[in-house]
Amino acid sequence: MANCMFCNRPAGFLRSSHSACKQAHAAGMRDIATLVGRADLAPEESAERILQTAEEARITDALKQALGNGWAACVEAALAKSGVDATEEDRLDAVLDRFGYTREDVDSGHIWRRVKAKRAEAAADQVGQRIRDAVDRGEHSDDAMAELQADIEGAVRSSHLGDAELRPVVIAAVEKEIENVLEKESLTEARETALSTVFSHFDIGQDDLDGNGAFTRLVQTTILRDVIDGEVKQRIVCNTPDLPFRLQKSETLLWVFPNVNYYRVRTSREIDGRVYLLSGRFTGDVIEDEATEFVDSGVFGITTRHIYFGGASERFRIAHDRIVAVEPYNGGENVIHGVHIMRDSEGARLETFDLGDGAFAYKLLRHIETS
Repeated sequence: MANCMFCNRPAGFLRSSHSACKQAHAAGMRDIATLVGRADLAPEESAERILQTAEEARITDALKQALGNGWAACVEAALAKSGVDATEEDRLDAVLDRFGYTREDVDSGHIWRRVKAKRAEAAADQVGQRIRDAVDRGEHSDDAMAELQADIEGAVRSSHLGDAELRPVVIAAVEKEIENVLEKESLTEARETALSTVFSHFDIGQDDLDGNGAFTRLVQTTILRDVIDGEVKQRIVCNTPDLPFRLQKSETLLWVFPNVNYYRVRTSREIDGRVYLLSGRFTGDVIEDEATEFVDSGVFGITTRHIYFGGASERFRIAHDRIVAVEPYNGGENVIHGVHIMRDSEGARLETFDLGDGAFAYKLLRHIETS
C-alpha cells in the first residue's frame, strides 16, 4: 500500500493520493498563481500569502511551477492590453526574487521575448515619428542631430529597453521612414539630405537597411529624380576595372545589374515543297518561325549615354538614341523582371534582358530616352 504523494499517509490499495489532498493541491496551485498576479499586494505580502497557501496545500516541489503559471498568466494578460509596464515588471520580479527565482527561471514558454518585441515596436513607432519630423523639416545640423539622439534615447528608455536595443530600434525606424517617403513619392533633396545625415550620425549603412531592399530603392529613386530633373550625379560606387566593359569619359554610370540573362529572337526558315520528276521543277513555300533563344549571361549597365552588356561571349554597347523601343519584360505573376529593346537597325530583332529588377530599369530607360 502506497502513501499519499501529498500528505505522506497511507493512500489505500493501488492509489497514489487521497482525493481531498489532490483537490486541495490543485486549488492551492491556482491560488498561488492568482496571488502572483495581485497588483494590489506588495511583493512581501504576496510572498507571505503564497508561502501560507503552499504549506496548507502541501505544495513543495511544484512551487516553482505555480509561480511560473501565475507569472505567465499575468504577462499574457498585460500583453493582450498595452503591454507590461515598468511598475508591473518590477513587482513580478520582486515576487519571484522572494523565492530565489528570476524571470528566466520561470519563463518556459519564452513569453518575455514577446514583451521585448512589443516594447521594441512601440519604441520604433516613437523613434520613427521623431525621425519623420526631422526629415520633414530637412534638419541636418549637428545640433539638430544631437537633439534627435536625445529624443530617441528618451523614447527607448520610456519603452523599458536597454542600451543594446537602441541601435536595432533606430534602424527599424529609419527603414520604416524610407518606405514612408518612397510610398508617398515625397523624396525631395531636403529630405534626402536629412536622411543622409541621420545615416551618418547613427552610423547606419546599406547593409543595415537593405534587408528588405529599402536602401536600394532609396538610391534608385534619387537616380530617377536626378535623370528627370536633368541633374545627374554619381550615386553608385563601382570599381570600373572590374566591369566587363569600358565607359566613356563623357558618361556617368547610373546602375549595374549582375547575373543578367540575355535573349534574342532568331528566325529560322524551312521550305515546304516538292519536286516534279518528269519536269524536274521544284515548287514550295518558305516557312519562317521566330523563337526566343538564350544567348549569354553577364553584366548589364546603364549610363547616361549607353546601355552595356558584358558576358562570356557577347559584349556590346548601344547608344540610347539608337534604341527605338523599350518595353517591360513580364516574368510572370505581373512582375516586371527585365526589359525588351529594339535597336534602330535594319533587320533588328527583339532583344531581352532578364534583370531581376525590371521595373526600375524600364523607368530609367524611358526617362533617359525622353530627356
